[in-house]
Amino acid sequence: MGTLTRRLYACGAIGAGAALIALLGCVLYSIAAAAFGFVARGVEDVAGYLLAASCAFAFGSAFAKGEHIRVNLLLGRLTGAPRRALLVFAHGVAAALGALLVYSSFRLVYFSWRFDERAIGMLPIPMWIPQAPLLIGTVVLLVAIVDGLFRVLRGEAVPDASDNLLSDR
Repeated sequence: MGTLTRRLYACGAIGAGAALIALLGCVLYSIAAAAFGFVARGVEDVAGYLLAASCAFAFGSAFAKGEHIRVNLLLGRLTGAPRRALLVFAHGVAAALGALLVYSSFRLVYFSWRFDERAIGMLPIPMWIPQAPLLIGTVVLLVAIVDGLFRVLRGEAVPDASDNLLSDR
Protein backbone atom coordinates (compact mmCIF):
# COMPACT_ATOMS: atom_id res chain seq x y z
CA MET A 1 0.00 0.00 0.00
CA GLY A 2 2.93 2.35 0.64
CA THR A 3 4.12 2.47 -2.97
CA LEU A 4 0.59 3.04 -4.28
CA THR A 5 -0.08 5.88 -1.87
CA ARG A 6 3.31 7.47 -2.54
CA ARG A 7 2.51 7.43 -6.26
CA LEU A 8 -0.92 8.94 -5.57
CA TYR A 9 0.64 11.75 -3.52
CA ALA A 10 3.27 12.28 -6.22
CA CYS A 11 0.53 12.56 -8.86
CA GLY A 12 -1.18 15.17 -6.71
CA ALA A 13 2.05 17.13 -6.36
CA ILE A 14 2.65 16.90 -10.12
CA GLY A 15 -0.92 18.11 -10.72
CA ALA A 16 -0.30 21.04 -8.38
CA GLY A 17 2.89 21.90 -10.22
CA ALA A 18 1.19 21.61 -13.61
CA ALA A 19 -1.60 23.93 -12.44
CA LEU A 20 1.01 26.46 -11.28
CA ILE A 21 2.80 26.28 -14.64
CA ALA A 22 -0.53 26.80 -16.41
CA LEU A 23 -1.15 29.74 -14.08
CA LEU A 24 2.20 31.16 -15.13
CA GLY A 25 1.07 30.75 -18.74
CA CYS A 26 -2.07 32.76 -17.97
CA VAL A 27 -0.03 35.53 -16.39
CA LEU A 28 2.40 35.63 -19.33
CA TYR A 29 -0.49 35.65 -21.80
CA SER A 30 -2.13 38.52 -19.92
CA ILE A 31 1.14 40.49 -19.94
CA ALA A 32 1.66 39.84 -23.65
CA ALA A 33 -1.93 40.84 -24.39
CA ALA A 34 -1.46 44.13 -22.58
CA ALA A 35 1.85 44.75 -24.33
CA PHE A 36 0.31 44.22 -27.77
CA GLY A 37 -2.81 46.22 -27.01
CA PHE A 38 -5.55 43.63 -26.80
CA VAL A 39 -7.70 42.41 -23.94
CA ALA A 40 -7.21 38.89 -22.58
CA ARG A 41 -10.81 38.17 -21.59
CA GLY A 42 -11.41 35.63 -18.86
CA VAL A 43 -7.76 35.08 -18.00
CA GLU A 44 -8.36 36.22 -14.42
CA ASP A 45 -11.10 33.62 -14.01
CA VAL A 46 -8.93 30.81 -15.34
CA ALA A 47 -5.99 31.95 -13.21
CA GLY A 48 -8.16 31.83 -10.10
CA TYR A 49 -9.38 28.33 -10.96
CA LEU A 50 -5.82 27.17 -11.56
CA LEU A 51 -4.63 28.63 -8.26
CA ALA A 52 -7.41 26.80 -6.40
CA ALA A 53 -6.62 23.60 -8.31
CA SER A 54 -2.92 23.80 -7.43
CA CYS A 55 -3.79 24.10 -3.74
CA ALA A 56 -6.30 21.26 -3.84
CA PHE A 57 -4.01 18.90 -5.73
CA ALA A 58 -1.27 19.45 -3.14
CA PHE A 59 -3.45 18.61 -0.09
CA GLY A 60 -2.57 14.91 0.14
CA SER A 61 1.11 15.26 -0.65
CA ALA A 62 1.54 18.02 1.92
CA PHE A 63 -0.26 16.03 4.62
CA ALA A 64 1.70 12.85 3.89
CA LYS A 65 4.98 14.75 4.23
CA GLY A 66 3.88 16.41 7.47
CA GLU A 67 3.89 19.85 5.89
CA HIS A 68 0.47 20.91 7.12
CA ILE A 69 0.30 23.20 10.10
CA ARG A 70 0.05 21.19 13.29
CA VAL A 71 -0.08 22.63 16.76
CA ASN A 72 2.41 20.72 18.89
CA LEU A 73 1.76 22.44 22.20
CA LEU A 74 0.31 19.32 23.78
CA LEU A 75 1.72 16.67 21.47
CA GLY A 76 5.29 17.87 22.00
CA ARG A 77 5.00 17.32 25.74
CA LEU A 78 3.62 13.78 25.50
CA THR A 79 5.52 10.54 25.00
CA GLY A 80 4.63 6.89 24.74
CA ALA A 81 1.03 5.71 24.99
CA PRO A 82 -0.54 9.13 25.70
CA ARG A 83 1.15 10.60 22.60
CA ARG A 84 0.02 7.67 20.47
CA ALA A 85 -3.55 7.95 21.81
CA LEU A 86 -3.63 11.66 20.97
CA LEU A 87 -2.30 10.97 17.47
CA VAL A 88 -4.93 8.27 16.91
CA PHE A 89 -7.65 10.63 18.16
CA ALA A 90 -6.41 13.51 15.99
CA HIS A 91 -6.15 11.34 12.89
CA GLY A 92 -9.60 9.88 13.58
CA VAL A 93 -11.16 13.33 13.86
CA ALA A 94 -9.27 14.48 10.77
CA ALA A 95 -10.48 11.41 8.85
CA ALA A 96 -14.09 12.13 9.82
CA LEU A 97 -13.73 15.76 8.77
CA GLY A 98 -11.94 14.71 5.60
CA ALA A 99 -14.77 12.32 4.73
CA LEU A 100 -17.25 15.15 5.27
CA LEU A 101 -15.16 17.37 3.01
CA VAL A 102 -15.11 14.68 0.29
CA TYR A 103 -18.88 14.26 0.58
CA SER A 104 -19.47 18.02 0.41
CA SER A 105 -17.08 18.40 -2.53
CA PHE A 106 -18.78 15.56 -4.36
CA ARG A 107 -22.20 17.15 -3.83
CA LEU A 108 -20.88 20.50 -5.04
CA VAL A 109 -19.44 19.01 -8.23
CA TYR A 110 -22.41 16.72 -8.82
CA PHE A 111 -25.05 19.42 -8.47
CA SER A 112 -23.05 21.85 -10.59
CA TRP A 113 -22.94 19.19 -13.28
CA ARG A 114 -26.55 18.06 -12.80
CA PHE A 115 -28.02 21.56 -13.06
CA ASP A 116 -25.48 22.80 -15.63
CA GLU A 117 -24.28 25.64 -13.43
CA ARG A 118 -22.13 28.09 -15.36
CA ALA A 119 -19.55 30.65 -14.26
CA ILE A 120 -20.83 34.22 -14.33
CA GLY A 121 -17.49 35.73 -15.35
CA MET A 122 -16.16 36.43 -18.83
CA LEU A 123 -16.01 32.70 -19.61
CA PRO A 124 -19.32 30.94 -18.92
CA ILE A 125 -17.72 27.52 -18.44
CA PRO A 126 -19.51 24.72 -16.57
CA MET A 127 -18.63 25.10 -12.88
CA TRP A 128 -18.04 21.40 -12.33
CA ILE A 129 -14.83 21.71 -14.36
CA PRO A 130 -13.00 24.10 -11.99
CA GLN A 131 -14.65 22.40 -8.98
CA ALA A 132 -13.44 18.89 -9.90
CA PRO A 133 -9.86 19.46 -8.67
CA LEU A 134 -11.28 20.22 -5.22
CA LEU A 135 -12.99 16.83 -5.19
CA ILE A 136 -9.84 15.08 -6.40
CA GLY A 137 -7.69 16.91 -3.86
CA THR A 138 -10.01 16.12 -0.95
CA VAL A 139 -10.09 12.43 -1.91
CA VAL A 140 -6.29 12.31 -1.95
CA LEU A 141 -6.21 14.18 1.36
CA LEU A 142 -8.60 11.66 2.91
CA VAL A 143 -6.42 8.81 1.66
CA ALA A 144 -3.37 10.51 3.23
CA ILE A 145 -5.17 11.00 6.56
CA VAL A 146 -6.37 7.39 6.70
CA ASP A 147 -2.90 6.22 5.68
CA GLY A 148 -1.47 8.32 8.51
CA LEU A 149 -3.99 6.82 10.94
CA PHE A 150 -2.93 3.30 9.99
CA ARG A 151 0.72 4.29 10.34
CA VAL A 152 0.06 5.53 13.87
CA LEU A 153 -1.89 2.37 14.70
CA ARG A 154 1.04 0.25 13.46
CA GLY A 155 3.40 2.24 15.66
CA GLU A 156 5.24 3.95 12.81
CA ALA A 157 6.41 7.54 13.05
CA VAL A 158 4.31 10.15 11.33
CA PRO A 159 6.14 12.85 9.38
CA ASP A 160 6.28 16.24 11.02
CA ALA A 161 7.61 19.28 9.18
CA SER A 162 9.12 20.62 12.40
CA ASP A 163 11.48 17.64 12.37
CA ASN A 164 13.03 19.07 9.20
CA LEU A 165 13.50 22.58 10.50
CA LEU A 166 16.82 23.83 11.70
CA SER A 167 16.57 24.76 15.34
CA ASP A 168 18.88 26.05 18.01
CA ARG A 169 18.15 23.21 20.41
